[in-house]
Amino acid sequence: MSENQVRQCRVCGNKTGNLPFIAREMYFGWKDAFEYFECADCGCVQIATIPDDLARYYPSDYYSFSKPARISKPVVPVWRKLRNRALLGQSVPLGGLIAPLSRAPGYFSWFHGLSLDLDSSILDVGCGAGSMLLRMRRAGFTNMQGVDPYIAEGIDYGRGLKIHKADPSVLTEKFDLVMSHHSFEHMPDPLRALSDLARLLKPNGALLVRIPIAGGYAWRKYRQHLVSLDPPRHLHLHTMRSMTILADACGLSMDRVFYDSDAQQITTSELYLRGISQRDAALHMDTMFSHEEMSNIHAFAKELNAARDGDCAGFVLRPIRQS
Repeated sequence: MSENQVRQCRVCGNKTGNLPFIAREMYFGWKDAFEYFECADCGCVQIATIPDDLARYYPSDYYSFSKPARISKPVVPVWRKLRNRALLGQSVPLGGLIAPLSRAPGYFSWFHGLSLDLDSSILDVGCGAGSMLLRMRRAGFTNMQGVDPYIAEGIDYGRGLKIHKADPSVLTEKFDLVMSHHSFEHMPDPLRALSDLARLLKPNGALLVRIPIAGGYAWRKYRQHLVSLDPPRHLHLHTMRSMTILADACGLSMDRVFYDSDAQQITTSELYLRGISQRDAALHMDTMFSHEEMSNIHAFAKELNAARDGDCAGFVLRPIRQS
């Protein structure tokens, strides 16, 4: 793209002052070059031209397509269900006694304030082989399904848990919770994608979107080498401002935002800076970072989350009620 061509932000429509740069595919280490730009208005970082052959960057060994080696057992212990109902905020006397004595699944923090039950209807969009749903089934959730247009074929795990090979735009059912864990950044048209997700919500439902974001410490430090940029699969790295613009346009309110970055924003970005792919990370990580350095990086990642300066965040959105 020449300097005379316009790079228009797909979120806010801004055409002026957008900063272009080149980033390379580093997950597999193919190093194909792609032009991205950072919007001077909303801050959204986005690929300039979406490749026509994008599907080839999702080969069968892409990490999210891998089926778990062990499929979760269909029978969930009664005590676990009682505990988890209590953790979800329900009044379950025995569960309330059990809950403080055992460790809750880490992802339960995502559901804080959502008034979920183990029987709530839940859809996971862009779920790959459904590993998150299988984890939730082990916790006692009973009414779930997933959808992903890139999987090779649909998957039926039995007892009602199915993963559909489809685009969410074709779905018509309404859900108490629609989740999108690190898949929204892969969607070519973010406004249409968020509108499709919002359409699937019940009036009192909630949308949980967990994504890598731009603007934080790791973005400022590594930019084109940032692991969560992941060219060309990640088409957009949003910011608080760009997500707010999209939410407003879709009739959604921003209920809660939390940061859940980890050490990879530092460790793997350092590898990319040195031209080392994520696939080769295991060969270099031990030699690049001492045990003490890794401990410090993990602690620093927690500090970044607390300061709302990490490279990944979760957005809880709700339909705006009409008066």
